[in-house]
Amino acid sequence: MTTPPEYETLEAFVEYLRDDERDSVTHNELQLLNFHLNRPVKKLRIALVEAGFALAERPSERQIRGFRANSHNRWQSFPSHGGSGWNQINGFAGQNG
Repeated sequence: MTTPPEYETLEAFVEYLRDDERDSVTHNELQLLNFHLNRPVKKLRIALVEAGFALAERPSERQIRGFRANSHNRWQSFPSHGGSGWNQINGFAGQNG
């Protein structure tokens, strides 16, 4: 596998970011840099912070339930929510025998 020129050395990556006029690094870029340079992520991150770059925040993947959301889909917003309550009453707990 050939290494892209911006991932050959840490200095080349810093130069690539400065040429692109960026002030942050994504998590994916940090993982690619780790893969190509075979250096610990923590040391790469410290070196990039010392060079003046911040680590970008990851976007939230959480889905927010709206007003008209299905109340029986308990995994949609809060994974430990038990649903509407009717399932527990109508299920095995509500049966005789």
